Amino acid sequence: MTTIARTYQLRSDTVQELDELAAKLEIWQSPLVEVLLSIALEEVAAGRLIVRRRVVKYEVDRVERKGDT
Repeated sequence: MTTIARTYQLRSDTVQELDELAAKLEIWQSPLVEVLLSIALEEVAAGRLIVRRRVVKYEVDRVERKGDT
């Protein structure tokens, strides 16, 4: 199996729960995330979980005068 390192932003309480479950099961976090995420993706694909979306607008990053970089 090929693995790919990725970085995702997670809430701190999610990370804490993940760390606690991995410690309780005495396994590394990465394989636990792989299993849990695979199950969730299968549930979405099967229509048993529905991901609801909402519109998110752009936020202001900076304001520049024309010609300035």
